[in-house]
Amino acid sequence: MKKYMVLLLLGLVLFMLGCEKETITAPESYPIIGNNLSEEDSLSKEYKTDEGIVVEQVEEENLEENASEDYRIEEVDAYISSIEHQSEQLNTSLAEEELTQTEMNETSQAIYQLWDEALNFLWGELKVQLSEEEFKKLKEEQLLWIEDKEKLVSEAGKEFEGGTLYSLVVNGEAARLTQERVYQLYEVLVTVQP
Repeated sequence: MKKYMVLLLLGLVLFMLGCEKETITAPESYPIIGNNLSEEDSLSKEYKTDEGIVVEQVEEENLEENASEDYRIEEVDAYISSIEHQSEQLNTSLAEEELTQTEMNETSQAIYQLWDEALNFLWGELKVQLSEEEFKKLKEEQLLWIEDKEKLVSEAGKEFEGGTLYSLVVNGEAARLTQERVYQLYEVLVTVQP
């Protein structure tokens, strides 16, 4: 058992040393939607846990470039595919690796942050692509979705309040709901493409 633990720890250390951060490109000036609709916020964030889980950092890109006639849905597809791939890797880690409860909580938080970042990315794309009236309507819908999400996440965690599983359950539900919303917003974006 000791030999297995030492090998696992050594493998984890080597994995963390060998991992390089990938970069997903998204405009820095996109608003954060989550629980805060402030337009001053940006998506240039890096989420890194103590265990070395890194959710990709976005780079600056000129917002007007996405509004140009050269805008391609393929770029959004690539971004979403990257988020899906990272999410799958983290979910596999949760399912197959022997993690401490803290590591599981951090991994579930990283999954949620990935999907929240994808939601924010799509929100920025929609802000550029939709008319002012369409965007206002979508924003109202988004605020209702946020209220519903918070309610469902809270309900999911009630049974586990004060326990070690609370964060895992809450993060899992938040990630699931946010992932669903990402696909809904993607469908809206696809329908407005020229």
